[in-house]
Amino acid sequence: MASVLVNLGTLRLREGKYATAESLFQRALAIREKTLGPEHPAVASILGSLGTLNYSRHNYSHAESLFKRAISVWDQASQTQTFNYAQTLQNLGVMYFALRKYDEARSRSFDRAATIKEHLLGKNHPGVADALIRLLVPVWLVATMPRLSRPPTSVSILEKSSPPNYRALIQALTNYAVVLEKTKRKAEAELLETRAMVYRAKLN
Repeated sequence: MASVLVNLGTLRLREGKYATAESLFQRALAIREKTLGPEHPAVASILGSLGTLNYSRHNYSHAESLFKRAISVWDQASQTQTFNYAQTLQNLGVMYFALRKYDEARSRSFDRAATIKEHLLGKNHPGVADALIRLLVPVWLVATMPRLSRPPTSVSILEKSSPPNYRALIQALTNYAVVLEKTKRKAEAELLETRAMVYRAKLN
């Protein structure tokens, strides 16, 4: 029953029906906490969904609390090498980034999420590329330039994926071009911008 409620809640969340989604998630949470206990990993996944919902509603403080509680439950259960754990870290990073907490977004969330996804999915999986791309902007905002080797890896993964995700490629190339521009590597930035233009043309 709880799984059905979670699936319905996820669907309503994607539709932007936040009140309905929250009601479904809360009902699922109550069932799992009663049957499995509040520290069970299955509870953590619902907490993560509630965190995402509150982030979507711009309730950042509550979203942060829910994401951290979910992560804490997984930590205590020694289930830190799972996709849900990594995705919750990534979602927490997105929230930190929205709050302009760039160092927290990079070091506490995006970096760890990317490492876990690499381990679970392999370095050439498109899902890993997404996590790597999210490391990019916080990198130059906190001026930790040694991590600049990662964005080209994400671009390579996306270019080799079938079918290609052109929108993600454009995003990655444009973001990395900004970083290169900031670090006085204008010629390299222009090359990436040209590649992004080529992919934009393929969308038309």
